[in-house]
Amino acid sequence: MGSIPIRLASLAAAAGLLLAGCSDDPVPREPDPAPTSATPSPTLTPPVLPEEAKADTSSGAANFASHWLDVSDYAAWTGDTAALAAISSEDCAPCDRFVDLYDKTYADGGFYKGGRHTLSDISVAASDDGDVVLVKATSELSAGTYRETSTSEVVEVDGETNRLVYRVERVGERWVMAAMALEDE
Repeated sequence: MGSIPIRLASLAAAAGLLLAGCSDDPVPREPDPAPTSATPSPTLTPPVLPEEAKADTSSGAANFASHWLDVSDYAAWTGDTAALAAISSEDCAPCDRFVDLYDKTYADGGFYKGGRHTLSDISVAASDDGDVVLVKATSELSAGTYRETSTSEVVEVDGETNRLVYRVERVGERWVMAAMALEDE
């Protein structure tokens, strides 16, 4: 139930993201280097929102999507889901599933190690007012391990690559993750 592939399979439930608009060539920031150890440091802190992800532009939305994945990885590695919930729309069902998965896994004595997301091949399409941006990207999840509960076996999982669509919305002065789904082929 709590496997790393399920982290991406949860995205399929958010299908139906349609948006007409123009596209842009975002300049996403490079992700922070992966932890050097398979075991996250107990002093790991939530990723800080980079300036590039604050911009009220399509590029800002693309950088925010990358930041959201960094925060999701942090939540998976630590069980601390507060930052992830804070940058997710209340209506984002896939976001809620990730928060619930991480909360349950750590409450039951389980964990996630490794499994870092990176984005590449990014394109965007924005609504006319720019408040809704679809970020299409290839998401690579590196190999990792997980344990669902304190008594379950540790499972090693190969990495995987998927083409995803993230729906990022401007709410006031900030971006939030509103939905995500596997891109239709």
